[in-house]
Amino acid sequence: MFLFLLLLSTPGIWSGVASAEYAPGKIETRNLEWEGSTRSFDVYRPSGEVPEGGLPVVFDFHGYSSSKEEQRQISGFLAQADSGNFLLVWAQGSGNPSAWNAGICCRPGVNDLGLVRAIVDRVASETAIDSARIYATGLSNGGAISQRLACEADDLFAAVSPAAFPIPFSPLSDCQPSRPIAISMVMGLTDVVIPYAGGIFGDARESLAHWRDRNGCGEGEADTLLPLAGEARCETYTSCAQGVETQLCSLVGIDFAGTAFADFAGHILYFNDSGYDVAAKSWQFMSRFAHPTPPALPLPESEAGELGWAALLCLLAVARGRVRRRPNQRSTRMVSVHSRMHAAGDSGSGELGRRGKSVA
Repeated sequence: MFLFLLLLSTPGIWSGVASAEYAPGKIETRNLEWEGSTRSFDVYRPSGEVPEGGLPVVFDFHGYSSSKEEQRQISGFLAQADSGNFLLVWAQGSGNPSAWNAGICCRPGVNDLGLVRAIVDRVASETAIDSARIYATGLSNGGAISQRLACEADDLFAAVSPAAFPIPFSPLSDCQPSRPIAISMVMGLTDVVIPYAGGIFGDARESLAHWRDRNGCGEGEADTLLPLAGEARCETYTSCAQGVETQLCSLVGIDFAGTAFADFAGHILYFNDSGYDVAAKSWQFMSRFAHPTPPALPLPESEAGELGWAALLCLLAVARGRVRRRPNQRSTRMVSVHSRMHAAGDSGSGELGRRGKSVA
């Protein structure tokens, strides 16, 4: 009875009877109650098989005043998810207009880092993910929170590729990751929203220098320079600590002249004149790096259920063995007691012998 009650009271022992696993090839929306509000996120599970170690995960964050749906339409990562066989997450920011708390911008007091961690746990409970291969990317304010995750959540994220936002801290020294982390920044040379140099939100080259130093890449110029169309280029430090790399790709974004997007000239870097596929190149970069000490994450409900039933069978087997042994153990104890009583009674000595005779 004790073991039965123990089983009933053990958290998760009955989990996994019904699984909420994501369907392959589909985008599904989930809601999450988080610190007094309902936050939502979309998940796309690729159509391929889930590898033995689980699926890599990419967070694709939208920019200020945008949405998870708009980010999905413009970033190009959805097309990469099937070929790269990774799980894709688009989360929704908070407020109106929607934004992320990414340090210098834009929702102070909102615990978005905690939200991202909660989303990772939720996703991990619904499908098998590779905890060593969790990545972050995004545009503008979405790039800013990707930078912040590299600075403050390097225990969870293996690599990041932020676009159109430098390190969102002033001073830059506030960005203090606990380990070297691979980063590929994508910045716009002609960006009118987040200027490449000298803007109120920071500076692309100063951010590169900070990441170079934090990642232990040495001093001086990058050891690899890849010229792109026009003045665009990618600079990469390949000899950084713990095998990570630090990269800055400087692009010329489309100016959208004569369109409704003219105010975003050079900013939406997924559309550029540099011949650079941001989604493809960012995934190519991030996917080369795995977390050196992956975090422990919840098991999917289906796997937890299998473990629960296995534990149940083991405990029942133990209980059955104890029930079988108990009569023998009791008989052995009784025989031992009777033997001692008879021995004492026969000798007639001691209190036990005297009391044994009187009881008899």
